[in-house]
Amino acid sequence: MKKRTWSLLATAAVFATLVFVPSTRPVEAAVSDYTWDTAGLEISGETITAIVHTGYGVALGTFGIDYTVSAVCTMAESLSGGYWCGVQARQDAGAPAFETTQAYLFSVGGSNGDKEIAIHRLGEGTSQEELVSMPFDYQANVPYTMTLTVEGDKITGCLNGTTCISANDGVLTSGTAGVGIRKALSNNLTPEITGFIVDGDVSAGFDGTFSDDDGSVHEGMIEAIYAEGITVGCSAADPTLFCPGGGVTRRQMASFIARALELPPANVDYFTDDDGDTHEDNINRVAEAGIALGIGGGLYDPGALVSRAQMASFLARAYDLPATGTDFFTDDDGDTHEDNINRVAEAGIALGIGGGLYEPAGPVTRAQMASFIGRAEGLVELSP
Repeated sequence: MKKRTWSLLATAAVFATLVFVPSTRPVEAAVSDYTWDTAGLEISGETITAIVHTGYGVALGTFGIDYTVSAVCTMAESLSGGYWCGVQARQDAGAPAFETTQAYLFSVGGSNGDKEIAIHRLGEGTSQEELVSMPFDYQANVPYTMTLTVEGDKITGCLNGTTCISANDGVLTSGTAGVGIRKALSNNLTPEITGFIVDGDVSAGFDGTFSDDDGSVHEGMIEAIYAEGITVGCSAADPTLFCPGGGVTRRQMASFIARALELPPANVDYFTDDDGDTHEDNINRVAEAGIALGIGGGLYDPGALVSRAQMASFLARAYDLPATGTDFFTDDDGDTHEDNINRVAEAGIALGIGGGLYEPAGPVTRAQMASFIGRAEGLVELSP
């Protein structure tokens, strides 16, 4: 299973405002991509604000037992009323702030003049139990990186990677990561979180990069072409979707090939029916390379679905496959694409559907296209 990293940017004035920014994934993350515990939080568009003295944010996903969550915290000077800034490892994301079956908090803060770092167990209701603490004379307006690591039953908190405390206390069989912000009730000062990162064995309830291809025989090759930058999924709104059962359109086919071959930009606008299409640039690239010929009359028909026969011709031209004297299938005799079907079969790109059949008029799904492109590229399937 792949590791993933998400980032959260936060700023604070009187209240703390949390806003998602892009991280290591090529698709920009958004607040709407995550599930949030709304206790003490106000969500408006892409902004999350702590509106009471305690605010929590819990990121989407089911995490394995071992993972790390970190945040950069800056504390204000006054300790009147007590407040803290920290990160959490939690058993469940759906429960309100203090109604979790089990959670751990690593924080910097204190009250009544005391300054410390501490690990607390948070239980149901409003129960909190300090498991371990250490005096720490933090300086006002200095950022401190707070890192909480869950390793089986061991909970470790480190400040700036050097000052660490730990406790052995049960096992989180699964969990979510979160941020915590608490300001003193008697003043308007608020700790500030300037970064939030989760890094670990994160499944988010599914295997691999995409949530909708689990169990597909093509999943390993879907992972492979994603790793190569050939696909980014099928939804800008939800980057966890690949739509494996969806058909491949002629516009999408152009983009698959243009990315796989890293084709250069074209100097000519070849077709009149793709103006303004998000794939227009790639359509022109494959036309310039002689891979896409259009349907005649200066048209490309970008929204039409690609058949298995057409797919063979796209790939045979794209990879300049040599001719073969073998006739691999019985159901493509006389088809205009028969020669190219035999070429992709000879190259081991197309395997047919069994029984000596190719089903040339059949549709090509996105999952199948991942395997076709992956084999053409010589990629090795990746385990999700």
